[in-house]
Amino acid sequence: MKSRLHRIEIRNFKAFREFTLDLEGRHLLIYGANGAGKSSLYWALYTFLQSARKNPKGCIAKYFEPGGPENLLNIHEDAAAKPGEIALTLRDVASKIDTTYRISKADHSTHQQPAILKGDLASDFITYRFFFGFSDFKNSQKFNVWPLFEKEILPFCVSTGGEVPLNCWNAIKSGEPNPRGYSSYAGTDAYQSFHACTTEFAAMLPGIVDAISAQAQKFYDEHFAAGDPAPIKLKLGVTTPPASTGSNQSSFQFTVPVVEFGIQVPGKPAITRPQSFLNEAKLTQLALCVRFAASLVNLRESDLKLLVLDDLLVSLDMSNRMKVVEILLSDTFAGYQKIILTHDLGFFQEFKRMVGGKHESWLFQRLKGNAKDGPVVVNEKSPLEKAQHLLIKACKIIGTC
Repeated sequence: MKSRLHRIEIRNFKAFREFTLDLEGRHLLIYGANGAGKSSLYWALYTFLQSARKNPKGCIAKYFEPGGPENLLNIHEDAAAKPGEIALTLRDVASKIDTTYRISKADHSTHQQPAILKGDLASDFITYRFFFGFSDFKNSQKFNVWPLFEKEILPFCVSTGGEVPLNCWNAIKSGEPNPRGYSSYAGTDAYQSFHACTTEFAAMLPGIVDAISAQAQKFYDEHFAAGDPAPIKLKLGVTTPPASTGSNQSSFQFTVPVVEFGIQVPGKPAITRPQSFLNEAKLTQLALCVRFAASLVNLRESDLKLLVLDDLLVSLDMSNRMKVVEILLSDTFAGYQKIILTHDLGFFQEFKRMVGGKHESWLFQRLKGNAKDGPVVVNEKSPLEKAQHLLIKACKIIGTC
């Protein structure tokens, strides 16, 4: 990476009223109780990076519009006195020059900015919702992960040809080829354009899914297979491709894709409903393989690369959580500046212990407060650090230091 996230400033956005955090290029591990603002920080960073490819005409301003139906302003703040804003400062590693980009109702300085645009495509945001959703299937249900894939993976994908498949999907996901009701040649063009986009997306999707499936198998074999009584072969595949037919309203049909997940163990037929065979911890482990595989498959070069994780390990036991920490601290994700959010104090302290000698490259913080008061960050010290601080303080008082 040639640039690092140096400073975060958030004003009147979701839980925040006035918030500043100086990372100075370090990785961040942040602990906070539920409601303390962790998800607000996650969405502030996500909204900021996504803004680079959003249309300036209202696509970002709506989040900062007081009284607007899609505004994300703090309900306890006076928007007239303190307009909402998110600002990130990036520091060039070589020159030490800082550049600050802002988004607000009146400012969209990130639009098509190469540093933010590339950073958006190269960064990854992973939330616990993917892992909960991965195990939220009834025994009788088909294990169709397309709804999760669409929301949690597709926004960060690129095709093998370098295209952004999300753009193609956004053009067809409504299933309405002619929403304006054009007739004659204009109507025919609308249907033809829709069919072309559908065909293009149908050609992209299997390659992306197959690549993630293969990488997920490698990830499982390397990190999780040793602890299993029998090795698992996992498969993620497009079983129903997106399709559209028809040239008018009465004959038009649109097929939403289906992406299924299954497993196989030695001596058993393929298991297409793994939720009926595996416990939640193992399903979450396999979900980690799939989700991390998506990050590794979609690696892109960029001056800025963030890996933002929001409580993704809540359904794993501590031993598996520590295994994931080892992975995050390994060379596998060395190219990312990592921001890890958790509400589990025990996990926070154990993660901090495992960082050990890499402490200087990490910032450990605690979020405290609520939306009414506005969350703030404080340094989180371990019991040993607190004891050392008290000892130094006592020495100074009695004059032995």
